[in-house]
Amino acid sequence: MNSKLSTMPMSVEIMRCLQCRRSLPAGSSYCLYCGAPQQEQPQSQTLAAEPETSSLTTRWGAGSLIALLLGVACLIAAVVTGALFSQQNYYDWQAVQAWRLQWLGAGIACFLLSLCLRGLRNRSER
Repeated sequence: MNSKLSTMPMSVEIMRCLQCRRSLPAGSSYCLYCGAPQQEQPQSQTLAAEPETSSLTTRWGAGSLIALLLGVACLIAAVVTGALFSQQNYYDWQAVQAWRLQWLGAGIACFLLSLCLRGLRNRSER
C-alpha cells in the first residue's frame, strides 16, 4: 500500500441521520441505512473521512453471532473427534464416523441458524 495515500488527510462534510444516528453525506434527503427522510441540518461537521466502523455484534446481532460461533465449535469438534478416538475394528470406525457426522450436522444447522437470524435482523432494520 502506498504510504502517501494512507497518510493523506481527507475531509468531507457529513451529517447524522435523525433516526439511526449514522454518518451521512451532507445534503442527503434520505438515510442510506434506515431510509428515514432527513431535514436540512444547519450545522454540518467536517471530519476526516473514516470508514464506518461498527462492532461485529452490531452488524450481525448477538444471536446470530452466537450461532456462528457454535457452528465453528461444532466443526472443530468434528475434526478433534477423529483425532482423539482410535479405531481397532470396523465397528469402532463406524461409531467415530457417526459422531463426526453428528458434529458436522450440528455445525451446518448452527451456520444456517446464524444466516436466518441475520436475515431476520436485516429485514427488521429496513
